[in-house]
Amino acid sequence: MKNDRIDVGDGFYCTDCLGERFDPVKLKLPESCENVNGDGSIWANVLFFFIIGLPIALSFFGFPNFFLGFLAMIHEIGHFVVMLADIFLPGDNWFLIVLAGGAFEFFIPFLSFLFLYPNRKILVVSCLFLAASGTALIDTGRYMSSAQDPSGYAYISGRPVTYENHDWHLIFAQLDILDSSEGLSDIFSTAGHVLEYLGFYTALAAFFVTDGRKRQSGIFLYGITFSVVHTLLAGEYGITLWQIILGVFLFAYLRLSKDA
Repeated sequence: MKNDRIDVGDGFYCTDCLGERFDPVKLKLPESCENVNGDGSIWANVLFFFIIGLPIALSFFGFPNFFLGFLAMIHEIGHFVVMLADIFLPGDNWFLIVLAGGAFEFFIPFLSFLFLYPNRKILVVSCLFLAASGTALIDTGRYMSSAQDPSGYAYISGRPVTYENHDWHLIFAQLDILDSSEGLSDIFSTAGHVLEYLGFYTALAAFFVTDGRKRQSGIFLYGITFSVVHTLLAGEYGITLWQIILGVFLFAYLRLSKDA
């Protein structure tokens, strides 16, 4: 029976199997009540919410998302890193150099999400990185939309954007899919909004879910619910549909894993 077991962080184990490693008096106290503030996780959650979550939240009301400045730096670092690697790599790697900007912009926050997700105490931080990867996809979609007619100025250098230095114009032209740039832009933007809303609202929900036995994946259902409400109010019905589909799959997964 689960009542005869104790949660040691990575699952429930019978108290007899644990031997004398635990004080019987301490077993009466839920582990989730101990060291709530001592490890600094709450401060990490709050700090990253202000760094990542607040700019994203303000963007929902039409304000500039200042976190895009950080993503723009990651984008340029991606170009620079692969440009340095080109010194040692054989052949002409200009395509990889051009592609590295968008790849770094998305994968740095997304891999950060995957790396931090197993740590329940900083679930807020990991979900905010998921939201940031969504923001990166939205930015990439916006960049793709101008591939056929480059215009404007570079975010960091301030140089005019032309056919010679527009990443996605060069990539799509090389792949001979320049005519598909608008459709690809829509796909990336939609996927980005799904991840951004899901990550942000799950992070928000994680602040208030105090049940230590609540599965991390289960908290995402709250994030999906809030995302659906947001997109319905904003009239983003296509994104609403994708959120509902995602919610159905997640709910089915939770039920199946619970019954297993």
